[in-house]
Amino acid sequence: MSESPQRPCIGINVSCPEPLAVRHKLHEARVAEVGLLSRFDGTTKRHMEIRLPSNMLYSARDCLSEKNVLRAMKYFNISRDSALTVFSTSSTAFPTGTPISAAEVFGAYIEPAQPATSRDIQALLDATRDEKTRELLAHLAGETFSKEVVAKRISVLDLRERFLSVRVSLDDFLKMQLPMQIRQYCISLID
Repeated sequence: MSESPQRPCIGINVSCPEPLAVRHKLHEARVAEVGLLSRFDGTTKRHMEIRLPSNMLYSARDCLSEKNVLRAMKYFNISRDSALTVFSTSSTAFPTGTPISAAEVFGAYIEPAQPATSRDIQALLDATRDEKTRELLAHLAGETFSKEVVAKRISVLDLRERFLSVRVSLDDFLKMQLPMQIRQYCISLID
C-alpha cells in the first residue's frame, strides 16, 4: 500500500493595513525646482518650488532624496514592496507590530542621509574584524571626525557602502538612524 505524498501545510495571513501616510494625513508633492540663494559659513539657503496636488491646502512638507531610500533598500537587498514589522520593548520612532512597506520605513521614518555619529562609527568598528577597515574607522572616529564625517556629511549608509567588511544587521542599522525631523518652511504663493 503506497502512501500518498503529504502536501505542505502553509498558513497565510493577508492584511491590508491603512497606509501610514493616510493615517498621518500626509500627501505627496513634487519638487519642481531647487536653486541656491546664498551660502554662508558652511550653511546654505535654498529656493524650492513645490508642486502640490490641486485639491490640497498649502502647508509645509519636504521630501527625502529617493536616491538615498533606494540605496538603503539595495544595500539590505529589500524591495520597495517588502513589508517590515518592527518589534521593540522600548520606545521607537517606528510603529510596532504593524507591517510597513520598506519604502515607507526608509523614506518616512528615518534620516538616512544624516552624518554618522562617533557612536555609529564605533558600532561599525565593532562589526568588522578586518584590520585595515578597523584602522580607517578608528581614524574617522578620532580627531578627524568633525572634518571628515560631519563637515562632509558622511552617513552610516555611506560608510557601510565604503567598508564592505562591516556587517551590521538591518535592525542595528535602523537603531543608528535619527528619526525623521519635522521641517519648517516659509511658503510664498506665486500665481
